[in-house]
Amino acid sequence: LPIKLNATLRSYQNEGYNWMFSLFENELGGCLADDMGLGKTIQTLALLLKLKRLKGKIIINDPIEHVGQLDLFQTENETKDEIQNASLVVLPTSLVHNWENEIAKFTPSLKVYKHVGAKRKNAIDISKIATFYDVILTTYGTVRNDKDILSKTEFFYLILDESQSIKNSTSKTYRAIMKLKAKHKLVITGTPIENSLADLWSQMNFLNPGIFGSLPFFRKTFITPIEKNASEEQQQRLQLMIRPFVLRRKKDE
Repeated sequence: LPIKLNATLRSYQNEGYNWMFSLFENELGGCLADDMGLGKTIQTLALLLKLKRLKGKIIINDPIEHVGQLDLFQTENETKDEIQNASLVVLPTSLVHNWENEIAKFTPSLKVYKHVGAKRKNAIDISKIATFYDVILTTYGTVRNDKDILSKTEFFYLILDESQSIKNSTSKTYRAIMKLKAKHKLVITGTPIENSLADLWSQMNFLNPGIFGSLPFFRKTFITPIEKNASEEQQQRLQLMIRPFVLRRKKDE
C-alpha cells in the first residue's frame, strides 16, 4: 500500500486493491463490482496513489567540470522522466463532489482537476492539464459534448464510475467513451448487469476490446441461451470467462 494513503483499508479492500494492481501489471482492464457502500472509491484511489509518478523532468548537472575534468559520481548530462498523464475519471454529476472530498481526505497528495460545467471552456489544451494533474474528474455528459477535445489526449487510466452508464452499446455515451484513449482501463459499479447480459458485453468490450467477440456473436452464444433457454452450461462458461476481470463482494459477505 502507498505510504501517503490516509486510511487503513479493511481486508477485503486490500484484496481489491491488490487485484486491481495485478490487472495493471498484466495490462488488463477490470470491473470492481462491489456492493454500494463497500469502498470502491477508496480502493481505486489507493491504486492511483500507488501508481503516481513525478511530473516533469529531473535535471542532473553536466558531468564535465569547468576545468574539463570528469566527475566520476555523475554519469548523465540530463535524464527525463517519462511524462505520465493524468487519469481521467468519468462519473455521474452527482458523484463529482464525493470523489473530490474522498481525494482530499484519503489521498491529498493527488492533484485533482474538475473538467465540468462552464469552467471547462477555459481548458482549451487538455493535454497540458493532463501533464500537471494526477486525476481529472469529468462527467458522462461532458464526455459526450467534449469527446473531440478529450480524445486527443492519451490518459494514464480511464476509469468509469457507475459504469452501467455505458450499458447501451448503441448510445451516444458509449460511442463517446469508446473514442477516448488510455493506457489502462477500469470500471466501477455496484450493478454491472441491470437489464440484460448485453450490459456486461458493453462494459467488457470497453475494458478489453474484442474479448467477447461482436455483440451479435455474444447474443447468439450467451444472451439467448442463458436468458431465453436458461442454459446452465453457457452460464457456467460465461462465469468462467469473466472471472479474471470482475471482482464482486456483497455486504453480507
